[in-house]
Amino acid sequence: MTEKDISNIIYKLPDDLLKMIRGEKPEKLEKSEKLEKPEKLEKLEKSSLTKTYTKTPEASNSTIIDSQKIPLQKLVIIKEKPLREQKIKQICKEFGLENCIRKISTPISIKDEDGFIYAYYTKSYPGMYKVGRSKYLPTRRIHNQEKSNKESYTNQESFKCSYNRLVEACIHIEIKDFRVKLDKKQDGYTEWFRIEWGPLRKVIRNVINAVMQLLLQGLIVFNYTD
Repeated sequence: MTEKDISNIIYKLPDDLLKMIRGEKPEKLEKSEKLEKPEKLEKLEKSSLTKTYTKTPEASNSTIIDSQKIPLQKLVIIKEKPLREQKIKQICKEFGLENCIRKISTPISIKDEDGFIYAYYTKSYPGMYKVGRSKYLPTRRIHNQEKSNKESYTNQESFKCSYNRLVEACIHIEIKDFRVKLDKKQDGYTEWFRIEWGPLRKVIRNVINAVMQLLLQGLIVFNYTD
């Protein structure tokens, strides 16, 4: 074998092997270099970051999803559920809410939106209030119910709020012991409560403020499958 042949063989050898032959240490892989997917997945499964990554069930390859691409609200309920529930209970108790803790702890629909909570009354049912929600100013909603039920309603007060579905549900849960079902099956006939206005107004405001506080602390989570 000629010297030229030997040179050609050496030329074709990998750089790392050549360095080992020369007694040099091969260079370490740069952190920026990407590992093959199977190896990367194996490392992730053994690391402490497993909870913030997931594998998608694709036909051939598994895709790694960075936690930064997942909405923060999804990570909160996965990683901090016990702590989250503890904080929710604490805030609800601060606002005097006891019955709706479980409802607030449940992921809410992503379709929930800002709107209004309203309370109105009628002379036909003295001492009772209808508590409902609407996306826009309640005057339109109340007017439509007047036409549908052939009644005359007086709006006691309206409250602007975030996530009006959640707020309405929590209010109804808190005052469930005062609920009265009307004999007439009218529009909204299940949402009437025999309660004085002072305590009712306090519950409405407390629920709205509690939900806002939970929102500011990142404790409201959403159901993304809706």
